[in-house]
Amino acid sequence: EMGIGNAGFAALFAAQADPSYELQELPNVRKIELSKGFIGYFRPVSCGGSCAPSNLWWKEDRVLYQIQLKLPYTVPENDQRKALVAAANSAILAGPR
Repeated sequence: EMGIGNAGFAALFAAQADPSYELQELPNVRKIELSKGFIGYFRPVSCGGSCAPSNLWWKEDRVLYQIQLKLPYTVPENDQRKALVAAANSAILAGPR
């Protein structure tokens, strides 16, 4: 098996002020509950010609947050969701930096 070398993508955490779209407009997402009553939108790993990472988005005030994790497509969707929700809840509960 080949490794990903030293240029592989593993994860992303991003924030964007005043996004130009609403989260429910994102394709193939499922609504989930996060800490402090926030609502997140989850998309599992999807594979076509290549595999796209699993994603979780949520908005806090007017800021859009996104977490991506590159997980093998063999990881069950429920486990993908649990990993992303744990990371999002950690960020939400830690508060502003």
